[in-house]
Amino acid sequence: MRNRIFVVHCKNNKAELDKLLEGLRTIFHPEYDDLVFYDARIKPGENWDDKLKSELVASSIAVLLVSAAFLGNDYVRHTELPLLFSKQCLILWIPLEDCLWETIPELHKTQSLIPEAKPLTQWPNE
Repeated sequence: MRNRIFVVHCKNNKAELDKLLEGLRTIFHPEYDDLVFYDARIKPGENWDDKLKSELVASSIAVLLVSAAFLGNDYVRHTELPLLFSKQCLILWIPLEDCLWETIPELHKTQSLIPEAKPLTQWPNE
């Protein structure tokens, strides 16, 4: 069975999420729907807290889109991140903008997917 991917993001970063998902869809087609989970895949009437936690536990890879809004989100900080850092999974985090990501000790100890944790907002638009 292939590794399942759980994407953690904040609603404020929808544009960045859409770009990430487009890339993942291209890489993992036709298995994308079975491999990639993010919160918009929760069905109407489904218990969102239970679904997020069960998908998080089932995943072996987590992709974190880190921004100030992400760090300020209570559910991310107090539920998703502690669950992710307490299990054995590969955590790939992407700094989207300048923010205080160093305030999360586990994140500070984990190598960013981007060299030197340079935020995407500081990369040239090419």
